[in-house]
Amino acid sequence: MKSMTKWAADLMGEAIAYRVSQGHMTRVPKVVWRRCNRRESTGKAQPGKGVIYLNVGSDRTDAKLLLLHELAHIWAPPEEYHSAAFWDLAWELYRWAKLPIRYVKMREGNYLKGALVAYHRSIRKEKT
Repeated sequence: MKSMTKWAADLMGEAIAYRVSQGHMTRVPKVVWRRCNRRESTGKAQPGKGVIYLNVGSDRTDAKLLLLHELAHIWAPPEEYHSAAFWDLAWELYRWAKLPIRYVKMREGNYLKGALVAYHRSIRKEKT
């Protein structure tokens, strides 16, 4: 197991600062960081323990998406694991980090349809 790379630690620190600036109490999770020999990353969050496990692939955009996805699990209200509140927060973080939305829609849309429903809600929020 390796330490988080500098870019990932910086992204997490900036995400924490962003959430605090929005008036949210923000838990700082422990991150277990592992490199893997594939393009895409995988991960799991344990919100009750405040731990994120990441298997990080070679695609940095994908790794950023995954880190923000797992942070959303830590910070979302403790409802269902992929609740509407979780997806709303995840899309807020993706937009804040300026991730390529087309890629995020493809990656998260392949994962769960609730992600695309939340994407459409996030567009309506931007217009208001």
